[in-house]
Amino acid sequence: MEYAFNKIAFPMHSIEQFAAQMVPRWTQTDDLIIEAYLEELRKVGPGVVIAHSQGCVFALEAAARHPELVSALVLLEPAAISHFATSATDWPVPTLIVLGDLIEQNARWTKMREDIRNFAGNFPSVEIMSLPENGLYGNSHMLMMDTNSSDVAAIIQTWLERLSV
Repeated sequence: MEYAFNKIAFPMHSIEQFAAQMVPRWTQTDDLIIEAYLEELRKVGPGVVIAHSQGCVFALEAAARHPELVSALVLLEPAAISHFATSATDWPVPTLIVLGDLIEQNARWTKMREDIRNFAGNFPSVEIMSLPENGLYGNSHMLMMDTNSSDVAAIIQTWLERLSV
């Protein structure tokens, strides 16, 4: 399916404002980030972690290292699947992976979707939710900023309510 830019749910008039808030990610700080992540989870107690894109690696690693601290994961278009997650023999944390419908238009994301499917296929506690299969089309990688973000949130909320977390 092909999409014209006027069909994308991201508010394109806001692209410059969106780009202005981007910051680089330094991979040499990953260990510090995951330790800070785990410390915060220890403070707030077990909870639902919602992560997006490259942040999903840290959420997955936190859940893999300390599943007792994570009641559930909601991963919005993960940019990678954590090494800890892919090497796990069990995945005790209920996990929802939310994907939009423009992935086929980029070779990197097509490969990433395959990695996501492989990860989810190994564990019954991991579910992939395709937004187009739920009637939502044109979502960008920034699902939470798209014009239909409240519809995306409602679908996620329904999944969380099913878990009773």
